[in-house]
Amino acid sequence: MSEKKEVHIVGGPNGSGKTTFVKKFLPEYVEITNFVNADDIAVGLSPFDYTSMNIKSGKLMLELIDTYKNKEESFGFESTLAGRKWIKMIHELKNKNYDIFVFFLDLSSVELAVARVRYRVESGGHEIPEETIRRRHSRARQNFWDTYKKLVDNWYLFDNSARMPVLVANQISGRVKVINNKYFDFFINSINSIPRSVQGKGGMSGLSL
Repeated sequence: MSEKKEVHIVGGPNGSGKTTFVKKFLPEYVEITNFVNADDIAVGLSPFDYTSMNIKSGKLMLELIDTYKNKEESFGFESTLAGRKWIKMIHELKNKNYDIFVFFLDLSSVELAVARVRYRVESGGHEIPEETIRRRHSRARQNFWDTYKKLVDNWYLFDNSARMPVLVANQISGRVKVINNKYFDFFINSINSIPRSVQGKGGMSGLSL
């Protein structure tokens, strides 16, 4: 019997805490060795000016993902999911009999996302224009709910507005369970109120964290 193959996608708006979640909390849910982070790649390319490496690191991230996919190894990666570029890849992975998991980290407001990125910059982290943060916040949430969760059998929605991620709802092997009804209702109402004009396909910027 062949070894089980899994892909773990950690998504969420800028400032939602994806990298921290991967390091501190993801191991509680899955076992994973190969994980791709475009920001880590950028720092490796140019430690003192890594923001200039965003496009190159994004391309290298895709190359690493292709390598794992072609070798049929389990892996994971981070993305805002503000773009729809991953749809084709997910279909390809399903054709290769991968089990795909999406862990989506939500924030209660876009203002919190802006504040967290600002704090990260003050601490030496990478900067993202406020306009971009606001645009991706809506698109990421909409794409997760309307598109990506429908492509996979397993997904988890977290409220990551505080210090610890709170599981709001999940779907495992096709079965949906709502754990935090209050936040779940808030999330759905927020999604339904997003103007269609702010939704879009997104580009390479969707690789940003």
